[in-house]
Amino acid sequence: MSERKVLTKYFPPDFDPRALTRKRGPKSTGVKTQAVRIMAPFSMKCTTCGEYIYKGRKFNSRKETPQGERIDAAKPDWHDRYLLTGLAQEAFSSRVDAQRLSVTVDADSQKAPVARSRDSVRQLLPTLVVAYRFAWPIQLIITSECLARYQAVFTFLLQIRCGVTLLGTNRSFDSYVADQEDWQEQATYYRLRSKLLWFCNCVHTYLSTLVLAPTMARLRGQLRDAHDVDAMIGVHLAVTRQAMNAACLGSKLGPIRETILDVLDLIIRLERAERHRAAQEAEEMQELSRLSVMSSPPQYHQRGGTPKRARHARWTKTKTRIRERDMIVANVIVEVEFPRGDLERHLRFICGGLRGVARASSDEAAAKWDMLAEMLESGVGGEL
Repeated sequence: MSERKVLTKYFPPDFDPRALTRKRGPKSTGVKTQAVRIMAPFSMKCTTCGEYIYKGRKFNSRKETPQGERIDAAKPDWHDRYLLTGLAQEAFSSRVDAQRLSVTVDADSQKAPVARSRDSVRQLLPTLVVAYRFAWPIQLIITSECLARYQAVFTFLLQIRCGVTLLGTNRSFDSYVADQEDWQEQATYYRLRSKLLWFCNCVHTYLSTLVLAPTMARLRGQLRDAHDVDAMIGVHLAVTRQAMNAACLGSKLGPIRETILDVLDLIIRLERAERHRAAQEAEEMQELSRLSVMSSPPQYHQRGGTPKRARHARWTKTKTRIRERDMIVANVIVEVEFPRGDLERHLRFICGGLRGVARASSDEAAAKWDMLAEMLESGVGGEL
């Protein structure tokens, strides 16, 4: 490696060897020494302090994995409170004092088998409890009821985020072409995936822009206008109650909330079916590779044994039989593991329920429910 490449790889771009402070050795032997801090290869620079962030092994050794992926992969340490707290502190460090934030898991849920609980977003995600140590003046106005409401909203957002993460595992189909035999199956999968991804983004946008952001702005304004502590407690209870109703977490929208969770469970079923199909395809390619090696003609002239035409016919027959078997299995997986009509049926129930409750209710959130139904109805039409 040349000198310039070494400098480019191990030193910042603004490094100038001629600007180094040179000094003589301690015994004045005439040997010039210099103190240089060699960095590992880097690619990022902090815009605030101007320091370069290196990409050393130690820096990237602890890669953060979303908790939904750890649960889906049946990681035994998914409930490690130190890991959970570290992830939460890193995620919310720009918003709150990270040292006051901690995450724990219910003791009973830690004993539950992850393999069984990862089939639904209702199983393990609601057991994640976020705790924040407030200063004592704030503790006077935040009651346990308000904390339970904040926890419910956090769990709902976490369940939606988990669905988006699962759908993000297979982002594109660059490796698929239109002349493949399973093109119809892949088209069905990506059509369902786009519907589910749109649904998650739509609900998340509704919660963040139409519910949480206006609610927090109204809460700050009313708290500033409150005259005493009792008034602040009442304001906080009233505003959080309105936020719960608008976020479809109230008692009136219980069936609709459960249907939304059913749609999120469909994401798990769809990704599991796609994972199984990919495993079947990999097994098929491995089997075809093995058969092609076994049936390839030798370099020398073979006397006796199976004729070349018979070997080729047997290999072609085996290849056709494997593909027919895998096509049948894939069709069964799509029909059994993920019924195509479930998604459309759930979406129609959610939209109809939101419209009906909005017309029959005089709650302040009725207009927002009707708006959410209008947002969802834009993607219900069309055959799945």
